[in-house]
Amino acid sequence: MIPTVVGLAFGQFAPLVDSLCISKILEEDALSAMSTVNPVYYLFNIVAVLGGIGGGIGIAKSMGTGNKYQGGRIFTKVMIFLTAATAVLSVLCLIFIDPLLKILCATERNYGYARDYLAVLLMGMVFYVLNNALVYILMDDNDADPKNTVKADRIGSLSHNTNEYLDELKREPLGNVLLTGATGFLGIHVLRELIENTDEKVYCLVHSGKVKAEHRLKDMLYYYFETTYDELFGERLFVVEGDITHPETFDSLSDAEYSTVINCAACVKHFADIEYLKSINYKGVENLTELCLKTGSRLIHISTVSVAGSVEEENKDKMVLREDMLDIGQEVEDNGYVYTKYLAEKHVLKCIEEKNLDAKIIRVGNLSSRVRDGEFQVNFRTNAFMNSLKAYAVLGCFPISSMSEKKICLILMRLHVP
Repeated sequence: MIPTVVGLAFGQFAPLVDSLCISKILEEDALSAMSTVNPVYYLFNIVAVLGGIGGGIGIAKSMGTGNKYQGGRIFTKVMIFLTAATAVLSVLCLIFIDPLLKILCATERNYGYARDYLAVLLMGMVFYVLNNALVYILMDDNDADPKNTVKADRIGSLSHNTNEYLDELKREPLGNVLLTGATGFLGIHVLRELIENTDEKVYCLVHSGKVKAEHRLKDMLYYYFETTYDELFGERLFVVEGDITHPETFDSLSDAEYSTVINCAACVKHFADIEYLKSINYKGVENLTELCLKTGSRLIHISTVSVAGSVEEENKDKMVLREDMLDIGQEVEDNGYVYTKYLAEKHVLKCIEEKNLDAKIIRVGNLSSRVRDGEFQVNFRTNAFMNSLKAYAVLGCFPISSMSEKKICLILMRLHVP
């Protein structure tokens, strides 16, 4: 607060002091020259305000997620940009000072004073701009405390995902469940858990194709668990034909009673058309949030740790995605799957903040074969991680870039490489 007040006071009193000194020491023409030059003040003040407010928001967002490193980078870039922009603008004004004064309507009587006064101002304008910009940045700063700072990109809804709030956790009943993605590898195992460990009804949203939706679900149940749970269909298990990309599908759920929506539906292909990925991973989630807001249901959205994206090699140890963060300055747009899952998280968090959506996000890592029997997804050939493992086995090689420094050192030691 004190630096902000001092900065504001300096910025406001400086012109007043100039006016008083000039009016007392010099003649009226000198005072009128100050008024002639004032628009230049306003021009540079606009640069300061834009840089200060824009930079302040970016810094506050980073600090609000606890990412001080990213906040520091933004601050440095803003200061460099403002210094460079002000210096270039000042030099241009000095070069074209005579035409500029004519535009500002300097008279023959005050022209000399205006020229001298403007030249002096321009030589110190960098400090004026940086001072004003810092005032706006400090206004947005709030001690970098994730609980007190502005909510960065709806991250306020993640602020309690830390150890200090563990005691506030409480178990709540799921109630009847609407499950999407039930025929996928993760979804079918979630369904099995719900069947075996609860007494609730489960509505499975399954899209039909050449095989009817109910048959597809039973086929997957038998493939993974060697049982179809025939006796539960119509009693506890209900199949609804459709998918999350078509919101009209939800009309058939008007009579269904459920209080929790678990979204396991996703296109996990890393090399697919971006619009196709968006239609499922992002637009589909938009449709589900609207459904939950309309019905008052809780949304449990299955996301991925891959939203951590990629970062520059030199920043890997400094930029870590925690459970109370989403934006850490990572690159997500170079991978369609990662980008659309990132957009989906942003949307869910926005709905939590702005529309009071009852929701939680669960980020899962690489899915792999079951421990007890090695069973994996039916379409394992489309799994990027599995294909990578297969390539390593065929080539008999493993990329050094995927190893930690410790592992590389151990290998070199075994090979007796100095």
